[in-house]
Amino acid sequence: MLDDDLFADLNLSSDPTPAKEAPKIQKISGGEFEKFAKSILTELVKDNIPPTPTNYGVYFQKMLEERPAVFKKKVSEIMEFEHNDDGVKRANIEQEIKKSFNSTSALLQYIAMIYRHLETVKDMLRRRNSELAISTGNLAVSNVIHALEADLSRFSSILDKYSDEIKENFDEVRQTYKHIEEQSDFDSKFGVYNKKYFLENLEKSIESNAKYNYHTSLIFFRVKEEILEQTYTQKEKNAFLKGVCRIFSKNVSSSDIVAHCGNNIFAMMISHTNLEKVQEICNKILESLENSNFFLADKEIEVDVEVAISAVNQNSKSEELIEKCIEALKNSGKNLEPFVIVEKEK
Repeated sequence: MLDDDLFADLNLSSDPTPAKEAPKIQKISGGEFEKFAKSILTELVKDNIPPTPTNYGVYFQKMLEERPAVFKKKVSEIMEFEHNDDGVKRANIEQEIKKSFNSTSALLQYIAMIYRHLETVKDMLRRRNSELAISTGNLAVSNVIHALEADLSRFSSILDKYSDEIKENFDEVRQTYKHIEEQSDFDSKFGVYNKKYFLENLEKSIESNAKYNYHTSLIFFRVKEEILEQTYTQKEKNAFLKGVCRIFSKNVSSSDIVAHCGNNIFAMMISHTNLEKVQEICNKILESLENSNFFLADKEIEVDVEVAISAVNQNSKSEELIEKCIEALKNSGKNLEPFVIVEKEK
C-alpha cells in the first residue's frame, strides 16, 4: 500500500520572516516638495503635455533625477513607503509561477526515472531467477524470487495508475503555463520586459506622437559576440547580460521601459525625451559601463557594446523600426561609433 502521507516528512513550509521595524521617513520641510510638484506641472505646460497621471508620473521621475541627492533620498523613502506597483507585483508573481512550473517538471522527471529503474529491477529479477533455476534447481529460492517479482508487478501497476494521473495533471499545468507565457509582459531570464510588451508600447508611442506630438526615443543595445564567447556556460552569459542591463536601467527613469527583444538584443523606450537628450543619456551609460568592473569565469573583461538610438515618429512602423535599429547595431562599438542614430525627429 502506498503511504498517502508520502510528503508529510518534507518541510515544505518555512517560518515567516520576522517583520522588520519600518524605517522612519524623513520629512521634507519648507514647502520643498510642494515647489517640486508645481515645477512638474509648469514643465508639462511648457512642453504642451497634458498633465494626466501617467504623464505627470513620467515627468516626476525624470525631474527627480535632476534634484540634489538629499532631496532624492527623502522622496525615494516616501515612494518606497507608499509603493504599490501592480506591474512589479505581477512580474514577481509570474516569476514565482515559472519557478513552480520548473520544479513540477523536474519532479515529473524524477518520477519517470524511478519508474524506469523499477522496470530494470524487474528484468534483473527475471534473469537471476532463470540463472538460479539452471545452476541449482533450488525450488524454494526460486519461489521467493517469483513472489518478489509478483510484489514488484503489483507495485508497478499502482505506480502506472498514479503516473497516468500525474501526467494528466501535469498536462493541465503545462497548458496553464503556456497561457501565462502568452500573456506575460516579462522576461524572467533577464528581469526585464519582453518583446511583446515593448511592441505594444512602441505602437502606443507612435500613436501618441501622431495625436499629441509626444517625444519618445529608443535605445537598442547588444554586447559584442566576441565578449560573450568568453563565457563558459549559458548561466554565466545570462548573469553577465543581466548585469549590463542593470547599468542601462540605472541611468534612466524607472518609468522607462527596458526589454529583451530576443537573441541577446535589448531595447529601451524613453518617454517624453527627444533625441538630443537621449544622446546625453547614451554617453552617460557608456561612461558608467567604462567605470564598471565585469567578471566572466573569474576574469575581468572590458565590455564592448553596440548601441543604436532612434526617435519615434508618427509615420514609424514598429516592426520595421525595430529591424532598422537592430541592423544598425553592427556599425557601433569601441572601435567604431559609440552609437548610431537611425531616425531623427520629423
